Formats: sequence, structure tokens, C-alpha cells
Amino acid sequence: MSLRYACFFCFGTLGPCVSGILAYGIRNMHGIAGLEGFRWIFIIEGLGTIFISLFVYLFVPDFPENTTILEAGEREHLLFVLRQDKGDQKMDLKQVQWLKTLTDYKIWFP
Repeated sequence: MSLRYACFFCFGTLGPCVSGILAYGIRNMHGIAGLEGFRWIFIIEGLGTIFISLFVYLFVPDFPENTTILEAGEREHLLFVLRQDKGDQKMDLKQVQWLKTLTDYKIWFP
């Protein structure tokens, strides 16, 4: 589990570094096909997002109840662990103190 967190924070830190360098390089495409450099940033990064989303849609497994890559015993074990982790937590939006939440200074000035 800690390796997962380490990867999450590592990629979270490296992402802005790579995107800044990439944007700097793409900005120099100014004038290609009659488009400004900043437009190329949106086009190329948007195409990358679309490509990755298609990959995720095709290869990331469905919810444990519907997935076909797990055997029946593995699926039941996973669902048991997920139910155990969840506990008795429920979100009841009728019981939320909306005024207190919306006027909390920590919401508006982080």
C-alpha cells in the first residue's frame, strides 16, 4: 500500500514539471499550420487526454461486481474487503449543515 502512495505523490510532483517543459517546447510551434503556439498546447495535450481516456476505457476493469478478469472467489473476497473498509459510513445530504459549511472561512480561504 505504501508503494502506491509513493507513486501517487511522486507522479503528482513530477507531473507539473513535465507539463511545463512540454508546454515550453510546444509553444515554439508558433506559426505551424497558421496556429499560434498556445493553441498547439491545447490541441496536443487534448489529443493526449483523449488517447489515454480510450486506453483507460478499454483496459481498466469494471466494478468488482461486473468484472470478468476475477474468478468468483476473488470477486467475493474483494467485495468483502471493500465492504469492511467502507464500514457504516453514509452520506445523508439532508443532515448536512449547509449554512455552516458555506460560511466556513477554511472553505473560502485555504
